[in-house]
Amino acid sequence: MMEELKNCFVKNWGSLCPGVPPPRPRDVLATKNGDSTEKTVRIYLFTKSPSGPVCVAKLVRNREDGDVLQREFDVLTGLHRRFEGGGLLPDSIPKPVGLIRVREEPVLLLAILPGASLERLLAAGSLLPFGQGKANACLERLRPWLEFFQWCTKGEPISEDMAARKFSLARIRAAWNGECGHRIARLGSACDELGTLRYVPVACHGRLSPRSVIAAGPGGNQIMDWDGYRESGHPLDDALDLVLATATLMSPWQAKKSARLFSEPKSFLRNALFSFIFPFRQSAGLSARQTYLYLLLRAVRWVDRAAGSRSERGSSLNLLRALVDEEDQIVEQFDGLAAA
Repeated sequence: MMEELKNCFVKNWGSLCPGVPPPRPRDVLATKNGDSTEKTVRIYLFTKSPSGPVCVAKLVRNREDGDVLQREFDVLTGLHRRFEGGGLLPDSIPKPVGLIRVREEPVLLLAILPGASLERLLAAGSLLPFGQGKANACLERLRPWLEFFQWCTKGEPISEDMAARKFSLARIRAAWNGECGHRIARLGSACDELGTLRYVPVACHGRLSPRSVIAAGPGGNQIMDWDGYRESGHPLDDALDLVLATATLMSPWQAKKSARLFSEPKSFLRNALFSFIFPFRQSAGLSARQTYLYLLLRAVRWVDRAAGSRSERGSSLNLLRALVDEEDQIVEQFDGLAAA
């Protein structure tokens, strides 16, 4: 398959790098990213020239999920048309080159900017001090980008009864082996306590995580994996997804429970994550306690999303347990940001 993808890369060179003679297929390099547990595999295609374009080929292992690639292609095509005037947004979103079939498998070709994922920077930051600065810089660039993206895509104010967002407490109780009824009761009361929220809906990436954020040099980031895109969502959804995914990933690297990423003062991520949430909480008009309750609801959804992976499901369940237990500390942190 690698040779077929290299030929496709050369064939589409004109749209990737206009006016520059195309390379020979044998001069195209390829690296594969994705282990046996991941549903999506990325194959990066590039030339030896450091300034040359990079193309990523995305495949899904389950052919029944082939429509996921079609959806992402359609979403990216629509976003580029929407923001074709130039500026920050088109440069931060991969350009769809084509949806092709290679050996009867659907493959999505995307033109991207070279760079390291936030996931890699966080892994380095958990071990080496210089990685912490790069990870925080990536987060600092991502926050204004997401604010601008939401400003460009906001709709008319709506009201939503949060009590209608029901979830299966029985499934979570079973996953926790029936332990700690107070935790289950806290989750059950979160929707009712939030009541009806009025907010301005915004477009949502839908799967924002450290794996989908590429630090493309000092100028900005590029955002991958748009198959979960939604035209209308809550302003906090993407921000909380990023925070939950980050806590889940960082816990094993730092050999700590996920809660300590929120409550431990020495965690280099703590202030960065809470600061990241703050402007979106402001635009949603939520108090500190409401923000915490909404965080719980996103964490429950995260458990459902991780159902296909045993390791991710275990990490997300541990995180959910920790969020219930650390309620006072987390609300206090939210209060502290408001006071600042």
